[in-house]
Amino acid sequence: MKRMICIAALLMGCGTDGQRVEDGGLVGADGWPVRASGEQRRCPMGTDLIDERLPDGRRTITCKSKASPIPKGFLITWYAGGALATESVLDENGRPESRKTWHPDGSVESEETYKEGRVLRRVAYFPDGSQQEIVERTATGALLKRFRPGGGVELQGEIIGENRVGTWKIWSDGAEESVEYVEGKKSGSVTREYPDGSKESGFYDDGERDLNWERVGPNGLPVLVQTYKAGKLEGTRTAYFPTGQPREVTNFRAGQRHGTYQKYHTSGELAERGEFACDKEHGDWVLFHEDGSVKAKGSFVDGQRSGEWTYYFQTGEVERVVAHEIVKDSKCVAEASSENPPEGSPAPR
Repeated sequence: MKRMICIAALLMGCGTDGQRVEDGGLVGADGWPVRASGEQRRCPMGTDLIDERLPDGRRTITCKSKASPIPKGFLITWYAGGALATESVLDENGRPESRKTWHPDGSVESEETYKEGRVLRRVAYFPDGSQQEIVERTATGALLKRFRPGGGVELQGEIIGENRVGTWKIWSDGAEESVEYVEGKKSGSVTREYPDGSKESGFYDDGERDLNWERVGPNGLPVLVQTYKAGKLEGTRTAYFPTGQPREVTNFRAGQRHGTYQKYHTSGELAERGEFACDKEHGDWVLFHEDGSVKAKGSFVDGQRSGEWTYYFQTGEVERVVAHEIVKDSKCVAEASSENPPEGSPAPR
């Protein structure tokens, strides 16, 4: 079948100047790819089609008038390899009305709609085609909804100016958090839900964790209880076994382990007892067998075993004695150990 050349190529409905092919698209000069009839574009009256090759190998097609360099009607680009990269529909002033982008592999990257040159709605996609982010303009700001790979919300809330405001849903540290923002910072009471069904409640002040935080399991028993001051752990932190019995009791100061420490067997018997300073083991430590008898005892200095450590059988007889090099205190540990550690450690249940 005889084909006529369409100077408007893949984009334009050329009427009598072009020839439709069997798949319903148009073929033009220079071997331009076929486009379905519903995807063809036509340059506005008074403009000419401009075909540009960029130094990096990409190709750009748009329409311009002789009187103005501003693109009109549409603007489409291709990657150097020939795959479609972007397609925008432009108004009479050259402002975008809609825009669509593609990943180099041909999958859709984003879709945008505009009003008077401003984005009204934008949807971004992961390479597998699932939604990555949705942004919608409101009268005062914008609504944002961002997804995690594989599904589930990562962020959802409203932005006014540069700040998050109102209630936000956030995926953070393995949990979904529902929290209020005031002047762009997390504020007030918060709830966090974990995939295992456990829930955590706490409090934010000026964007930082503060006061008591408690996590409970689906059975209502405690999982973790801790206290913060200006975003840093302060005081006693207790982690629990699924039975609700204490598993580990650690004291903190300004976010570092400092003070007494206890670790328990599942039976409830003490497994370890010692102290920390500057986030390192320091001072006398005792380890226990499950029956409560002493398993080992010795000293730590600046996180290292120092001097003699004695190990015992459950009968109380000495199993062995290990002599370690004597370690000197670091400046931090020396200063910290001269101060009083935090008080208070819950007894095993």
